[in-house]
Amino acid sequence: MSFEFTPQEQTRVQLAHLGGVQLDPIGHADLAVIAVLSSVYFVNFAAVAFLVWNRNYPPLKSKYPFLMAAIMISMFIYFLGDLVLKAHVHVRGRVLSN
Repeated sequence: MSFEFTPQEQTRVQLAHLGGVQLDPIGHADLAVIAVLSSVYFVNFAAVAFLVWNRNYPPLKSKYPFLMAAIMISMFIYFLGDLVLKAHVHVRGRVLSN
């Protein structure tokens, strides 16, 4: 995964400018967003895993720990799709095509 201003990225910016759209190139700000959000998801995953592992411990007792784990997994999958669809990362090949 490259966060440098590549020639392909320069071409994307120029084509967007011709179409009247301002496009920010993929850079280190995107890398910072990915790093911060990934660390937040890691902490959430660790908390949910701890909750599921100790689900019978009275102070941590919750009604639906597996539902919380499923929601956490679906949020992470949404995060990965968001990275690709909003072009925060370079993807080789066709994306979301049959």
